[in-house]
Amino acid sequence: MKALVLVGGYGTRLRPLTLSVPKPLINFCNKSIVEYQIHRLLSLQAGVDHVILAVAYQPSTLMDALSALEQKYSLAITCSREDEPLGTAGPIRLARDLLLSPPPALPRPDGDGEAATAVRESPARESASGQAAAAEPAAAHAGACTSEEVADTEDCFFVCNSDVICPFPFKEMLAFHKATGAEGTILVTEVENPSIYGVVLHDEEGRVSDFIEKPQQFVGRCINAGLYILNTSVIDRIQLRPTSIEKEVFPQMAREKKLFCFKLDGYWADIGQPKDFLQGMSLHLDAMRQHQEAASREESENGDDLAEAPSSSRLVSGPQFIGNVLVDPSAKIGDDCLIGPDVTIDRGVVVGRGCRLQRSALMEGVRVGDYTWMETAIVGWQSRIGKWCRIEGLTVVGEDVHIRSECCINGAFVLPHKSITQSIREPGSIIM
Repeated sequence: MKALVLVGGYGTRLRPLTLSVPKPLINFCNKSIVEYQIHRLLSLQAGVDHVILAVAYQPSTLMDALSALEQKYSLAITCSREDEPLGTAGPIRLARDLLLSPPPALPRPDGDGEAATAVRESPARESASGQAAAAEPAAAHAGACTSEEVADTEDCFFVCNSDVICPFPFKEMLAFHKATGAEGTILVTEVENPSIYGVVLHDEEGRVSDFIEKPQQFVGRCINAGLYILNTSVIDRIQLRPTSIEKEVFPQMAREKKLFCFKLDGYWADIGQPKDFLQGMSLHLDAMRQHQEAASREESENGDDLAEAPSSSRLVSGPQFIGNVLVDPSAKIGDDCLIGPDVTIDRGVVVGRGCRLQRSALMEGVRVGDYTWMETAIVGWQSRIGKWCRIEGLTVVGEDVHIRSECCINGAFVLPHKSITQSIREPGSIIM
């Protein structure tokens, strides 16, 4: 079975972090977002043998990281590159041949042979203006597998949004999808403010009656959670152009009574922007804590929980920690610190003496000087923060930023490789 991860474009909502690395490689709770999804996909008994990333930005930057994950999990990973943005459905059509063909062979352990991780493109291309570069389905894909040819072994595939973090109930969704005979199954969850999402209306059996993208009036709290199982027949519902699966594909499937929904039991967050990144981090750390406590009581029934994605980082406890704090063993924390709640400290981080950190994420190699206060901040790789600094107000610091001692940074976005020598007190400032 295959899985398509919709990576999307430039990741502008998570800048300045995405100026350094593509969004899927940003560490969330000390593990890259894409690795959480891959780990959970592999928990299926049937197994996912091929993960395809639909990318439109920095595909070459993904290669080294994906190659390492490919070897780690013995899993074929491929990139399907968009030369122009194709929306939320177009990438599915673009990846048609990859979704319908056998997975590429993995490289041998001795390194001999071509690696499976590569930027691949479907042979039939069509511009966003609608001018075909090749003929449509059957004639255009000479030598490509058809839906009928793979139906016996792989009649459906997963689609994941790379902005989403949740317990990823792939196994349960697949069982539900097969039981209902649906052509498509959407993961849904309830939220307080549904107007900014796609609202899903359904009956008691889970059959979707309507799909309303960002409704102007209240129609329900059940929203599209950004995770789908689609039969391969859905691919040919999509034209190779900028297409919205929420506005153009799902409503038609709902009218034909071929679309079902599966309710998520657990937390959910769209972590595509800094505020939501930190909120999702809090929810995920809570889930990790609950799993850890259940495991310690030998009552855990789900051994492949998201919280168990392999990582050397652990939730820590002690007099200097409050609430949920995730620390990599290689990190060093000075005396007299008070850290938490909801803090993640990644590989090689050094926190000086007497620091107060809460609701913040420190990425690999960050150094924080003595007696610094930090609240609601994300600090990018290899950045240096001086002594007696105050960082607060949803501040996002890019890679390799140097902040001089005794500076106050309030709600600023600092681009990579900058040197800050004076305080920034105006919220929303962008330091270029």
